[in-house]
Amino acid sequence: IPFSSWLPLAMAAPTPVSSLVHSSTLVTAGIYLMIRFNEIFMNLNISNYLLIISCLTMFMSGMNAIFEFDLKKIIAFSTLSQMSFMFMILCLGKVEMCFFYLLMHALFKSMMFLSAGVLIFNMNNNQDIRKMGGLINFLPFCSLIFIFTLMSLCGFPFFCSFYSKDLIFEYFLMMNLNLVFFFFFLFSFFLTFFYSIRIFYYLSIKNFSMNNYLKIIKFESKILILSMLMISLIMVFFGSFFMWLMFYKFDLILLEFKFKILSILILFFSIWFFFELNNFLFSMKYFFSMFYIFFFSLMWNLLFVKVNFFLNNFLFFAFFAFSGVEIGWTEHNLNSGVFYLFKTVMNFNQKIFLNSYKVYTLVFFLWFLIIFVYNF
Repeated sequence: IPFSSWLPLAMAAPTPVSSLVHSSTLVTAGIYLMIRFNEIFMNLNISNYLLIISCLTMFMSGMNAIFEFDLKKIIAFSTLSQMSFMFMILCLGKVEMCFFYLLMHALFKSMMFLSAGVLIFNMNNNQDIRKMGGLINFLPFCSLIFIFTLMSLCGFPFFCSFYSKDLIFEYFLMMNLNLVFFFFFLFSFFLTFFYSIRIFYYLSIKNFSMNNYLKIIKFESKILILSMLMISLIMVFFGSFFMWLMFYKFDLILLEFKFKILSILILFFSIWFFFELNNFLFSMKYFFSMFYIFFFSLMWNLLFVKVNFFLNNFLFFAFFAFSGVEIGWTEHNLNSGVFYLFKTVMNFNQKIFLNSYKVYTLVFFLWFLIIFVYNF
């Protein structure tokens, strides 16, 4: 907030490009720069302000992912949520934890975009999750890999993000934080579980619509399966490897039993709440009015406030400059007097210096004389 409104607009790129951008390059470059220069903003005492902004951004992106039906936008909002999660732990001074989770996030997020691209391609470029029910029956391997990435996003045990996310979560619970910030953090954690379960329900559990049967392609090549299998094995086994490689000395974390099982309780509560809400009302439009639905799905109207507002102002300024300056008094004055003066001077110089070796020699000696007099 407010510099994240461009993220859902960047979903027009192909999924392999999004896989690279959202996992390792463009989106994570800001986190990497903040990790390298963390001592600067720690000394400037702005970490508390960044902590509040990152917590609000994580909450906003989680709410947007719940109300969104575009698969790529949901994954983009999950990226924004996880980047805010990294900023939160970075503002608390745990640079190694932040960098460790950055690496683990790159693993499962690249795999998530690749598997989502395969699902979208097989659905004839359809990105609406409401039209993707029962894909596990038609595309079992790709759907299973996508479910693995969702489990890794939630921090299930023995996946790559479990070793970083569980450590960060317990570190948050051990700290002496504000109660409002603490509940914001827990609710944002709940939203991560909630939209992951929502994607899993719409893609696997929900009944497949017969209207989409003619659109599905059922394409799973051997090269695609082999590459996704290799990345999925890395996603499962490299979490513990990187943890023992980076953290040779651990901080002592002492928590009560109720806090140790809090993440598991949030997971089961989100599963129960989603299916109860789905069976009871089938849609959130009965809970919320359409105003709140549009408010949460449009990033708290940041698209109108930032993109449209600044874009309209810059376009108006460009139109004023073009109409008032470029085709206005500038063109009139240049055509009438200034342009004619420049043309006369250039023609005069051209006639003087046209194939005249004497003039060139004279000018050279004049400049040499000026330099000599100036130095002495």
